Amino acid sequence: MKGVQMQDDELSSRYPRCYHLAHGPDAWPSIKEHGLLSVAALLERWEVPLDQRPRLLRERRSVTVPLSHPVYGVVYLRDQHPMNVKMLERALTDMTVPDWLEQLNRHVFFTPTPKRLKDLHAAYADQPRLVLTLDTRSLLTEHRYQTRLAAINTGAVRHVNHTRGSNTLQRVSVFDAKREVAEIAVINAVPDIAQHTRRVEVWYPDGTRTTLA
Repeated sequence: MKGVQMQDDELSSRYPRCYHLAHGPDAWPSIKEHGLLSVAALLERWEVPLDQRPRLLRERRSVTVPLSHPVYGVVYLRDQHPMNVKMLERALTDMTVPDWLEQLNRHVFFTPTPKRLKDLHAAYADQPRLVLTLDTRSLLTEHRYQTRLAAINTGAVRHVNHTRGSNTLQRVSVFDAKREVAEIAVINAVPDIAQHTRRVEVWYPDGTRTTLA
């Protein structure tokens, strides 16, 4: 039996805030200027040579990758060390690993609860990280048709039975409202990210935090 479809109001009521974990504490000025960009959008904006893009889009990043631009400066593509490629390959239903990675790299991801944010941060807590807190309703109002929901953590595979594929990221109107939302994603970019951001913080490895905005 088909589940009850998620409604916009229910999504924003259940998850009034969503969160984004960025690479480093100095990223906010660049994010505010260019918007929050997916990996694919960053490669385009930072004018990365075309022959280098397939590797960055379709292969797992075992280390953080810096991108340098003579005008825009340096940005970083966060490593994907929580992702077990062998387990991912077994969990995919209708996509190859490169196809899956490229799909993720064409979205900007947000976590919908403080607990999930803390769990994500724990995997990258070795260095100071930038944390953005957004108003979900505001984000959804402007980017509804580009917004997708996932019931699993798309960037990690904890068990091969946690299957995933082309239907994992679903439109809001298709997502089963009885399921918990694990991730909120926006296709390509959120160029007006500052408009939806309510707090900007730096989280340090020792547990302290600094508010930037």
